[in-house]
Amino acid sequence: MNVSMQDGFNLGWKLGAVVTGLADAAHQERATGFPIGKRIKSAPVTRAADGNVVHLGHHARADGRAKVIYPGGYDEIDVTRVPAIFRPRTGPLHLTDWEKVFAAAPNRWNATDIYAERGISRDGAVVVVRPDQYVAGVFPLDGVDGVQELAVFFDAWLL
Repeated sequence: MNVSMQDGFNLGWKLGAVVTGLADAAHQERATGFPIGKRIKSAPVTRAADGNVVHLGHHARADGRAKVIYPGGYDEIDVTRVPAIFRPRTGPLHLTDWEKVFAAAPNRWNATDIYAERGISRDGAVVVVRPDQYVAGVFPLDGVDGVQELAVFFDAWLL
């Protein structure tokens, strides 16, 4: 029953996107390894907080929280300067969760380059993933135009 409900949700989302004209693959070339309408695939990345190699898919839970994949290496990231949205406060003590920022470049512990493996443009891309872990859209990460396209996308979906 769970699988059929998931399939129904996925089909409804896809049909709704096509009917309303929101199914736009204009920037799909920026992240060919994340095809729109397909479930995201895991890849090993380095968690910036502690340098541990983890599978990104294991941390992409359907909890509505944002994740950052930094295009540089683990040694280049200062997690204290990452925007606060990617450092949520959790639990009864409201402690900062430092485990939401990941480095994508290969390093001595992780030979995988997620940009090469998933076909992500080195210019950057925003891959919007639905709560059920399917790719909803791919947008450029360059300048005002990319931000505006992302805003238009979310304006259509969010109230």
